[in-house]
Amino acid sequence: MHSATRIEMLAESFNERPFVFRLNDSGVGPLLLSQVCLERGWKEYNPDTNEQWNLWWRTSGFPVGHYRSLHTWQYINHVPQGSLICRKDNLVRYLRCMKKVYGPIYDFSPNGYNLPSEYTKLAAEYASDRPSSGKDHNSYDDDKPVWICKPVSQSQGKGIFLFRVNISISRMSPALVKP
Repeated sequence: MHSATRIEMLAESFNERPFVFRLNDSGVGPLLLSQVCLERGWKEYNPDTNEQWNLWWRTSGFPVGHYRSLHTWQYINHVPQGSLICRKDNLVRYLRCMKKVYGPIYDFSPNGYNLPSEYTKLAAEYASDRPSSGKDHNSYDDDKPVWICKPVSQSQGKGIFLFRVNISISRMSPALVKP
C-alpha cells in the first residue's frame, strides 16, 4: 500500500479529525513541507491547544523516549540510531559488513574508503588501475574512472569534488571516497 494512502486512511480513522502535522519544537520548519501538508488539507499543530499530532518533523533527531511513547497513528521523520546508516562513513562500513555476510546481493554499491584511516586501501585500488607501460599517459587520465570525495561532516553537496588523477588526499579531514 502506498504510504500516502496509508497515512490518509489513518487520518480518516483518527476520530474523523484532520491529520495534524508538527514542525520542530518551534513550529517553524521547511516551507515546502508546510505547503505540501496544508495543500493536502492537513492542519498545523498548535501547542497552545495541546492537541494530538500525527506527523512530527524535526530537523534534529528525537530523544529515545519519544520513540517509545509513539502511538500507532503517529509518525516522525527520524529513526532510532539513524546515524548508523545515514552518515556516509557508517553506511560504507555497514554495506561492507553486509557484503561479507550475504555476498553479491550487496554488490550494488561500489567500494568506498573512509579517509584518512583507509587511505592505503584507496591508494592500492587506485594504483591497480595504472596503464601498461606502452600506453600514453595523457590518454590514460581520460580512461581512468571518476572518483568522488565526500566530506563526512558536511551535507547538501558541500565540499564534494570529483577527480581522476592522483591527488594529495591523505591528510584530509574525514571523508568518503568512491569510484
